[in-house]
Amino acid sequence: MKDILIALWPVFILLLLGYTAKHSQFLHKAFWEAAEKATYFVLFPVLLVYKLSQADFAGVNFADIAGPMLALTIVFTVLLMGLQRLLKLPWPVFSSLFQGTVRFNTYVGFAVIASVQGDTGVAMLAVLLAVMIPAVNVLSVGVFALGGEHVSWRNVFRSLLANPLINACALGIFLNLSGFGLPTLLVSVADLLASMALPLGVLCVGAGLQLRKINIAPAVLVLSCLLKLVLMPVAMMGVVWWFSEERAVAITLIIFSALPTAPSAYILSRQLGGDSQAMAAIISLQTVMSCLSLPVILMLCTEILLK
Repeated sequence: MKDILIALWPVFILLLLGYTAKHSQFLHKAFWEAAEKATYFVLFPVLLVYKLSQADFAGVNFADIAGPMLALTIVFTVLLMGLQRLLKLPWPVFSSLFQGTVRFNTYVGFAVIASVQGDTGVAMLAVLLAVMIPAVNVLSVGVFALGGEHVSWRNVFRSLLANPLINACALGIFLNLSGFGLPTLLVSVADLLASMALPLGVLCVGAGLQLRKINIAPAVLVLSCLLKLVLMPVAMMGVVWWFSEERAVAITLIIFSALPTAPSAYILSRQLGGDSQAMAAIISLQTVMSCLSLPVILMLCTEILLK
């Protein structure tokens, strides 16, 4: 447990520093907008291309990495639709609960997995992102469409094709498997830029927390935390205990399944008529609660996989 806390402590401190810097107005709002843009469009794509282009994929089965998470996400989608029939939540509120369960915070994921698993975990996470980002976006937009919202699927697929993280994953894997690799002159530059991505990304997540909105829709907030931070990682533990032979893959999948939901869920909620205030509350509470749940999940994960 001590080793896990030591590995995760820097992530939680950066979250706190980001929140404090933003809400104390030590750094102006314009700084955070620019930092988020730079992180999303430049630093994280460079990190993905850099790590993937140099990763050792010998003997790696991509289906073993992405398959369990995709299957579990589909199972939880069915579960959530069943809950909706039972609870009869207003559809905008349900859309927030849905996104709060199936989405994942990429920045926190990279920081945690890099601390626990190193470059091997980062490469596996990148493979997960290449599959899961399109999947959760299509599922989330589909939920809005079922709720009667007008959805332009052409725009959805256009945005996926333009997603810098997906494109970076594809480029990095291509450079690796094709044998071209990253040009030597760019390696040192990519290394410097990649080293900025994780700390700045987590600081931005902390800055984006809206803790004053956590008192909205308490039942939905509690349910979202139970589903995302407890039930999903516990279910993934069962999956990898039965089916995964690679310990590194199993740990990466469990961490990924235990991540809090993504800040981008708030943007989609506002664009497509969801309950954006409930979504902001879910994002903020899950991010804070993950500081407690992730160490416990990792401890249980280690105990189970060592047996």
